[in-house]
Amino acid sequence: MSQYYYLVATLPFLQYESEEFISSDEFLERCAQHCTASDAAVLHAVHYAPEHVESSPIAVLNSWYTFDRGLRNALVRLRGANLGEDVEKYLRVAEDGGEGTHVGGVEELARNAMAESSPLRAEQALQRARWDMLDELEAGHFFDLEKLVVYLLKLRVLERNRKFNREDGLRVFEETYEKITESFDEDSED
Repeated sequence: MSQYYYLVATLPFLQYESEEFISSDEFLERCAQHCTASDAAVLHAVHYAPEHVESSPIAVLNSWYTFDRGLRNALVRLRGANLGEDVEKYLRVAEDGGEGTHVGGVEELARNAMAESSPLRAEQALQRARWDMLDELEAGHFFDLEKLVVYLLKLRVLERNRKFNREDGLRVFEETYEKITESFDEDSED
């Protein structure tokens, strides 16, 4: 297995609170320059959410997909129970039939997120749980492909976190509010 001492040593240190970091695209460009072609291909195939990816030759990535799938399925089950909905059609099931809800305390993480006071706080709790899982997966990996996979996933967590800002949230709220009031106005005219 290849070791990427120079590449890893040149990467900025990431923390969950990091506001400045390289983009995932820039990271992939660096990897294309320093990694083997097969390792670069693995990195380009890494997905943040395991919607269509079922398995990978990289154990760390399989663990991530199982965790994230389980977390999403636990959320689906909780939301479905609150709404009285049959959730089976919304679950993401792995090739082996597993939902992933047995991994990493995802059911408790989902319950805690659902108990938060706002959707933003719930999303922040889920993102923090994802980061913590990536920290666990990174343990023991220093200069190998697995380290690079985890680094890429951490960049994607940070990129997603950056999208949550007051201005965008207020804009979406105002657009939604306007649509709802227009709907009420149309109903009252009938």
